[in-house]
Amino acid sequence: MNLIALKSFLSKALLVVCCITLVRSPVRAQVPMEPEHARLLNGLRVLIWTRPNDQDVLLKLRVHSGAAFDLAGKAGSMALLGDILFPDPTTREYFTEEMQGRLNVTTDYDSITITMQGRAREFERIVEILRTGLVTTQLTPENVTKVREGRIKIIKDSGISSSALADRAIAARLFGDFPYGRPSSGSVESLGRVERPDLMLARDRFLSPNNSTLTIIGGVQTNRALRALRQLLGVWRKTEQLVPATFRQPSTPDSRTLIVNAPNDQSVEVRFAMRGFSRQDADSPAATLLAVLAQHRWERLSPELTRSPIYVRHDAFLLPGMFVMGASVDTLLAGKTLASAKEVVQSLANAPVTAAELERNSCSN
Repeated sequence: MNLIALKSFLSKALLVVCCITLVRSPVRAQVPMEPEHARLLNGLRVLIWTRPNDQDVLLKLRVHSGAAFDLAGKAGSMALLGDILFPDPTTREYFTEEMQGRLNVTTDYDSITITMQGRAREFERIVEILRTGLVTTQLTPENVTKVREGRIKIIKDSGISSSALADRAIAARLFGDFPYGRPSSGSVESLGRVERPDLMLARDRFLSPNNSTLTIIGGVQTNRALRALRQLLGVWRKTEQLVPATFRQPSTPDSRTLIVNAPNDQSVEVRFAMRGFSRQDADSPAATLLAVLAQHRWERLSPELTRSPIYVRHDAFLLPGMFVMGASVDTLLAGKTLASAKEVVQSLANAPVTAAELERNSCSN
């Protein structure tokens, strides 16, 4: 399907969605309280929502560089950097057992996100722990080996399902050597190539306050929060030059059907996909809604799919996204399922979304 034609269609769909939203919005809808904005001298952007009666506080720090910046052949480098920020398991146990909260670090293609939740009265202690991970990152040879072996063990123990294998194959077909064509968490082979100097380079290039945003929500007053941040995170050194997310655009994908052999012969994983839109694209919200409508049309066109695991989704990244239709079906239904997926996409391009379809989606949500 021509992506330009799809984009034109999505623009029209977005206009319809906006109109429906305006008509159906409740008159007394409350506008969310705006956060207080601040910026430390080192460039760290801070957003604070104060809830005076809240006994807890949530901190979410997002480093605006993720697995898209992994070195070639070393997928999973940024995920390992996220793992090594808090290598001591007792730190996480402290949040879980002592503070009845949580500490986790997640890495995707576009960011590393640190989430810390605990008691508001211990806010300064939480920021101090955050400071330790960011400012004095424990990139010792022993820690690098430990987190690398730990992530490799998780991948080996979990195995690769046929569904995950199909998802990887379709991403690689769509994006090739582009960062989104490789797994953000890495593979056993790529993680084995990551060495301590690679993580040190990633830390120096990307783990900086002027490449990050910190959000604070809970029972902490703004003055108290900023005082603790200036004292504890003010020493976090900013980078002199940010690395832009500029990559050579992927080549036009091969449109031929790709067949990948998998160990499970009881069912077949079918994927039909095309490149989608970035999060900043005006058509991205419409593409997300379009995925829901596409699944409804797919199920209506092929009722037998309602008994199988199927999905349609639009994955919007910082750079080009991906619109994917997927199903796990009996071997005999593979050809019919792929043909019906193509038929649904053609119908979306040629037949406008009806008011009834939009209404059904609004009701289901």
